[in-house]
Amino acid sequence: MEDYRGRNRDTRRRARHRRAIRNRIILTVLLLILLVVAVVLGKKFLDGDFNKKENTTFPAGTTAPAEGGDNTGESSQPETTAGAVTDQGTALTQAAALAASYDYDGAIDLLKSVSGYESNSEITAAISGYEETKKSLVAADITQIPHIFFHSLIVDTDKAFGSEKADAYNQVMTTVDEFDQIMQQMYEKGYVLVKIHDMASKQDGEMKKGTILLPAGKKPFVLSVDDVSYYEYMKGHGFANRIVIGEDGYPTCEMDMDDGSVQTGAFDVVPRLEEFIKAHPDFSYK
Repeated sequence: MEDYRGRNRDTRRRARHRRAIRNRIILTVLLLILLVVAVVLGKKFLDGDFNKKENTTFPAGTTAPAEGGDNTGESSQPETTAGAVTDQGTALTQAAALAASYDYDGAIDLLKSVSGYESNSEITAAISGYEETKKSLVAADITQIPHIFFHSLIVDTDKAFGSEKADAYNQVMTTVDEFDQIMQQMYEKGYVLVKIHDMASKQDGEMKKGTILLPAGKKPFVLSVDDVSYYEYMKGHGFANRIVIGEDGYPTCEMDMDDGSVQTGAFDVVPRLEEFIKAHPDFSYK
């Protein structure tokens, strides 16, 4: 009798084991089916919604960034696609803007994209002038480019220097007026803002020196901001609250005013530098 009961227990145990294996197989198959369905639905969702192009308006004279492009740190100077301009007057104006920021190749290519440019004496003269200027450019020493950096700018000096952090602010921060004066002095001394990617870039897995060509006497420099953050301790101390995109498509800042309103303006490095470059396009390389 005991042998029979033992065999019966073994049979039931094996049956339970087979059922457990079968249940795991069924569960695995169901999970695989759900995964496939999720992938298919996710692809349809992405194709149907996220890939739809919005009717985005960009500032006059600029072009929309290419898909997947990264504009982080890029100058918002107007870019022109060769072949896109047919009006000769517009071409000359845009070419002059490119040349003002030392992009002589871009200016020449733009003018040569105008249909019948060979018969336009004004365009051919401009091309000749840009080509002559190119010959006089000097390659900058990539190893000797200075780097200047700022923290968030102080807008209201009374609040900043009247706060408990006045000594720290006075030591490491810059006021809006001081920033404007520094940029003006650097401009007058021949400094030209360049991107760090102009200095060097990764090619075939290795960092390679870049080539920066400027007129004799011009000196490239890199500018950065440490660290574009608006901390809690800065509230009420005369700083901007945050950077936003203005109605014109360019970066600007918001700042709390004493009357409780929020004012928009060039209250920090990024929008203030943009305004300076708009007024002095030869302060920015390409």
